Amino acid sequence: MSDRKQKLSVPQQISNLKAKGVEFNYINERKAIKFLEQNTYFFKLRSYRVNYDKDDEGRYIDLDFAYLVDLSVIDMHLRRFTLRLTLDIEHMLKTKLLSDFNASPSDGYDIMQSFFKTTDGIKVKEYIDGQIASVQKHGKHSPNSYILDRYSEDLAIWNFIEIIQFGHLIKFCNYFYSKYSNTLYAKIKHSLFNVNFLRNASAHNNCILLLKDKSAKAQEDMYQFLLQNVNLDRYNIKGFLKNHTINDFIASLVIFDNICSSTKIKLYFFSDLKNFFTDRMLKHKEYYVKNKLLTDSYKFVFAIVNFFSEKYKTVY
Repeated sequence: MSDRKQKLSVPQQISNLKAKGVEFNYINERKAIKFLEQNTYFFKLRSYRVNYDKDDEGRYIDLDFAYLVDLSVIDMHLRRFTLRLTLDIEHMLKTKLLSDFNASPSDGYDIMQSFFKTTDGIKVKEYIDGQIASVQKHGKHSPNSYILDRYSEDLAIWNFIEIIQFGHLIKFCNYFYSKYSNTLYAKIKHSLFNVNFLRNASAHNNCILLLKDKSAKAQEDMYQFLLQNVNLDRYNIKGFLKNHTINDFIASLVIFDNICSSTKIKLYFFSDLKNFFTDRMLKHKEYYVKNKLLTDSYKFVFAIVNFFSEKYKTVY
């Protein structure tokens, strides 16, 4: 029980930040209190402090409350892009799966029956059974309830993809394409877990602009793609891809570029994304001139975003 934190009022939260070295040069304390009361909450806002170094006394160096606010706003907009990106990838993967299934000899039922006998399939079936039990207990309450109620005992692939989570979809795709090999899927399959992590983080409004973590490991094919196509130093590529957020985001961009069959959709998406990087992200660029982690990370990711934007800008 000794690890419990003391409940803090909003003014006490401001005092806590000040004690940790956070300054209030751009937003005074009165406005900061109002912001915390109306726009976000203390523990979410202060998450972005991990992007800053501390001095020997444990106080943050060159960190103003306004910087935390700006990072939280940038993060909100970025999550909207990443959610759009990952949901599009999920839809395109389902579309591709059904297209490849239609070209296969499977009748849509046999592949499901054999999948449910695998280790991954057993776990997915347990999830579906749980959903069925919920429908039976609480009645029909979602668009998927009809499928669960009517087809649960004899699922076909086209029913299955409508009622599962993205992680389940990836497991099934791995199984399906182990039976019916596909060059494109082989190219993207090792990075789909990145898309799943980014999708979940975005959908649950997690803070994703946390850039000090260096525990990720870049896939070799993604590293080679960046090395061969984007003007980046090979050590920088490996270094920045050790951050989970950057790794997941870049992997998702590469998969989107591979799986999206519409050049026009890619043109619009990468154009919108580049505008976000050159407009809103730089609105208060003066806040970050002393933070090498943030400025270098921005330059690295923007080089990749710009590569894709320029790639499709010349198409039309």
